[in-house]
Amino acid sequence: MLGLTALYLLIFLGEDIMGRHPSRSSSLSGFTAQAAASFKPPQPCQHAKDVVDICFNLVHELVKTGKCVRLNKRENSILYLSALFHDIGKDRVPPELLYASRKLTEKEFDKVKEHTQFGYEYLKKQPIGFFNRYLKEAQREGYDVALLGEHDKKAVESISRTVRHHHEKLNGTGYPAGLKARNVSLGMRVVAVADAYHALRSKRSYKEDCPEGECVNTLWQEVRAGRFDGNVVEAMTFIADEGQRAPSRKLKPMREMRLAAPAPL
Repeated sequence: MLGLTALYLLIFLGEDIMGRHPSRSSSLSGFTAQAAASFKPPQPCQHAKDVVDICFNLVHELVKTGKCVRLNKRENSILYLSALFHDIGKDRVPPELLYASRKLTEKEFDKVKEHTQFGYEYLKKQPIGFFNRYLKEAQREGYDVALLGEHDKKAVESISRTVRHHHEKLNGTGYPAGLKARNVSLGMRVVAVADAYHALRSKRSYKEDCPEGECVNTLWQEVRAGRFDGNVVEAMTFIADEGQRAPSRKLKPMREMRLAAPAPL
């Protein structure tokens, strides 16, 4: 069984959202809102798309078991974009750290962790049209999402916040803000579990894929340590046990749900 330190390394040292080879990586820091209108949106890598699918499969199971109630299409869009862009800030992390096969120093690890803040700063500056380009593609793929309103700044803030805080833990040991319990929103909880599961299941240049049972056991270690949401991991366990191997497009996304307990998306 993988240790918790190994789990964190697998999550942090993954593909960047653009799906580029490290030698071809270019910074998003100079991408302005004004330029976005004529900019051809970058294509997220398979990891990002798979995390989206896992998130919606988790949502489906949470709704079905009564842990959540359904949300409207706008809120569905927020989760879709949060999952799709959860690692977009890794574009600003030096490739030699992001793709390292060795153990990082504490200082290097702190640099990798900055990807959440980079992603937040990048996304909150983007115009609505930037996000709607991706939502139009999601609609073509069968997701039950709606385009964001022209002045829906609250949606952009919600997406940006989920990206910034998707490494927060329920017991306050996460980053960057050390959020606890109800302050860790549904989107943050779901993206965290989906990201971890996919990182464990995926074969990378520096590791083999992890057996499904071992992945689930590792996630439950996180629950027992007070870091992950037990309801979300329970849903992930059901999906794995039923042979619906995430990532999967077999479960079409339902209208997202409103979680009664934690903070909203």
